Amino acid sequence: MNGGETAGKMRTWDALREVARGLSCLVEEKQYTYIDKIGDALTPDIAVKALKDALRALRSMKAAEGGARIYIPSMEAVEQVIRAIEQDLENAVILATLALASSCSASSPQEDKS
Repeated sequence: MNGGETAGKMRTWDALREVARGLSCLVEEKQYTYIDKIGDALTPDIAVKALKDALRALRSMKAAEGGARIYIPSMEAVEQVIRAIEQDLENAVILATLALASSCSASSPQEDKS
């Protein structure tokens, strides 16, 4: 594996973690259906549609709660995750698994590293 491939895989993992962090807010609200649909999708199109529905639910939660604790992933991370899912559906399973293991927080992942 060359340096470019390694950097690309790291960006993909970072994006998967960021999006999973947002999705974990649904898990904390016991709204597992979105996560299950992403992880159980039979095609990339179904996984991306489920991701869209999950992000829409997150936006609704953020509006309803005033947004204090709901983390919304960046557009760049979502785009990277969509590309990863389109390349390999296994990335949808990884995303769902990470969402179940993550903790919801409104702070950005970069803030947590400091």
